[in-house]
Amino acid sequence: MVKFDIILASASPRRKTILSQVGLDFTIEPSRINEDFSIDLLPKAFCEYWAREKANDIAKSHSDKLIIGADTIVIIDDKIIGKPKNYKESFAMLKSLSGKTHQVLTGVSFIHLDFEIDFTFNEATDVSFCLLTDEEINKYIDKYRPYD
Repeated sequence: MVKFDIILASASPRRKTILSQVGLDFTIEPSRINEDFSIDLLPKAFCEYWAREKANDIAKSHSDKLIIGADTIVIIDDKIIGKPKNYKESFAMLKSLSGKTHQVLTGVSFIHLDFEIDFTFNEATDVSFCLLTDEEINKYIDKYRPYD
């Protein structure tokens, strides 16, 4: 049985928690890739592209390790919604999701250069929000600071 050293190419606390919950032993080295939301790709291809770019960025300097890259996007009304950068953008995003169902897509990429592993896929989840009041949105933003 081959045992891989694993690097998570992300600083996301949620990704760290998920990998820890399934019992993986890994280190974290965030990718230096900055996503460009202007590239013209369909949503599934978009999240897979950026997941692979992030994994590949780290794999270049760790060819002997398994690199896991991931990218998550939100789709509403057939448009990719970027990550909110501040309170105002967070409020607008949550207000647009209120009372609707949207899709969350996550691309995941596994790269191990020495073993010639290069596998990328995506998973989609439908998420439904109840109608949110402005007060509920403000309390959520104050508590969780959803700026990522």
